[in-house]
Amino acid sequence: MKYIKLVLLIIVFLVLIIKSPIQFLTLSQDKILNNFGYSDYSFFYIEFLLYIFGSIPFFLFAFSKVTPKEFIDKNRKIILYVTTIVYTFQRIFKTFDVTDTGFHLSKAWGLLTNTTYENSDFLIGTSFIYGLWLKIINTPSVLWGRVGYVIVVSMIIMFSYKIYEIYFKKLTHFFIFYFMIFFFIQYNYYLSVNYDNLPYLFSIIGFYFFLKYPSKIKAEIVAGFFWGFCIFLKFNYIPILILPLVIFALDSKNNKKPVKTLGNIYLGYLLSFGLAFLIMFQLNSINPYFTYVKENLSKPEIKSDEYHKVYDQIINFKKDKESSSVGNISSDSFFYLTDSLKQDSLRCDPIYKSENDNYVVSKLFKIYFTNLWKLIHRSIPYIFFFTVILWIITSKISGIVTRSVFSFISTFFIYFLSHYNLEINLEFLVSILILVSLFYVLILHSIKDGVKKLIIVTTMLALFSFPGSLLSFNIICRAGSALLLLSIPLAILVDERKYTVNKNITLNFSYFTIIVVSFIVFSSLNPKNYNNSHRDLSDRSLLINMFSAKGLYGIHTFPQRVEVVDDFLRFFEKENYERNNTPGVFIGWIPMFYYLTEINCITNNPWHDCLTFTSFRKEFDKNSQKKKPVYIVFSSKFTRNPNWPLADESYKKKDKVWLGYLRKEDYLRFWMKDKSYNLVFENSMFQVFKLEKVIDNG
Repeated sequence: MKYIKLVLLIIVFLVLIIKSPIQFLTLSQDKILNNFGYSDYSFFYIEFLLYIFGSIPFFLFAFSKVTPKEFIDKNRKIILYVTTIVYTFQRIFKTFDVTDTGFHLSKAWGLLTNTTYENSDFLIGTSFIYGLWLKIINTPSVLWGRVGYVIVVSMIIMFSYKIYEIYFKKLTHFFIFYFMIFFFIQYNYYLSVNYDNLPYLFSIIGFYFFLKYPSKIKAEIVAGFFWGFCIFLKFNYIPILILPLVIFALDSKNNKKPVKTLGNIYLGYLLSFGLAFLIMFQLNSINPYFTYVKENLSKPEIKSDEYHKVYDQIINFKKDKESSSVGNISSDSFFYLTDSLKQDSLRCDPIYKSENDNYVVSKLFKIYFTNLWKLIHRSIPYIFFFTVILWIITSKISGIVTRSVFSFISTFFIYFLSHYNLEINLEFLVSILILVSLFYVLILHSIKDGVKKLIIVTTMLALFSFPGSLLSFNIICRAGSALLLLSIPLAILVDERKYTVNKNITLNFSYFTIIVVSFIVFSSLNPKNYNNSHRDLSDRSLLINMFSAKGLYGIHTFPQRVEVVDDFLRFFEKENYERNNTPGVFIGWIPMFYYLTEINCITNNPWHDCLTFTSFRKEFDKNSQKKKPVYIVFSSKFTRNPNWPLADESYKKKDKVWLGYLRKEDYLRFWMKDKSYNLVFENSMFQVFKLEKVIDNG
């Protein structure tokens, strides 16, 4: 054992030497690295510190007097938390997305800084808490926003494990949970505090207090407070109101005072509602919030008239709109064509025959139940498949080596199915595996009441975590609810082992756990998943260029993206306008730039492309009458494309969502014609128009 520890110690030292500043400074003298600047050195030092932090468990083991098994058993939490922080932290420096993460940042920043327009919606609580985090340094910084993400993700893993270890204390159970965290971190790739991970964090904090301190009044009130606050963080969590009733039904036999417990929990709900009301009062958001809720709980589908234009006209329009001045563009060049008064459009984008508001609550819950049924339907063949595999392994194959080999063959079959089947992505397959696991748990008869409650509540929290998203069950991976929902049944199945169906059929569920855990490990090690970058190049090793813009310090991507974004942001850095008090419009899947330029969004939702044209136009017209946008920015490339600003046309042929954005762009260009806007900046990615009066005053 001494020699093993010595070898381990030597390996750790060699890795640290290779990654050390001395080695880096030596390499930087090479001609290849002569272009390294201050940012590259800074990033290297940060990475080196992460390696030092990550080596702590290895040093502790090397200088201990215990076996590896004993060391891991005694230091589970240290190993888990160090792994989580290091693995999560080292991912935040690479990739740059301006869509989803841009929305999260701009919405949070705008809630606390936008002095021009209302900023209330279903996500106001999440925006408020994330906004408080961003305001700590009081200047836009994507890296600082991602540090908040590291904290939230680490806390989700920490509280998930605290809940998990209450019932599952064996070392085998620890390894099941430990291997799951890599997949969870890889697929929580928004790299931001958002309306998926933050509400789920609050929900499991409440659940932890409820389980850890049973029958304690304060714990029950705290649990209710965190559960109730989830609704403020994300209104779509409103089904969590029924959770105490479910717990009441589960505990009615064992709890001596179930009614009192129920009352304590709902008291916590009331306290959270009171705090939420107080926060909205301070933000002057009470009326806007309830107005927004009322208007968006249910909207009728918005039908558009038949369109009159064809795809080749889009190409002609693109050529015309490259003109340097709005005034030089004929109104006939726009798709925003109307009757003789040119006031009401008859155009509907090609491919789209009707215009829907995809984010109406009623529609989101319809999608929820549709996809839930789809998941159940898709899971049935997998249940049969795994049942046959387990029957063969248990009853037809002798010898642990042969059984293990057959298990790994089954693992690779599922692995290749998930990575080469275009109809089922990895996240959806994980949801199927969760459902299969829960099915096997349900057929067991020896589960304790406490574990039953754990499964039911964990399942409910997972189900609460994805209403409100078009991504459906994929959200359970991004929110973090899949972590417990898969680990718990796998731990149960490991303990139960053999299950006899009849005299001829016996199933050993421990092999199912081996197959699923192995599948998760192989998937996590797959470069495609390890390098998973949201709307950036899939190979993270190519993302080595850092932005020079102040708000993007520490963020790396590929050189072409760095060039166009830095050029764009340098323009705004030189502009003389009042930060956080100047209205503007950034159209074309680029909500991130409201945050980075500190320009106020003229509409409630900074991600205009998620709105119908009718909704966007109505709000834009209303607000622009009060105060016209000083800057109007168009994106000439589609930022859902992971390769932007490269290879735009080929991607657009696959992803037609960009067509919905054209109508808004057409309208804005037509609206600008007689309002003295001039083109003041342009590169291969962006066009910036500025109100002439502001130019003159400057």
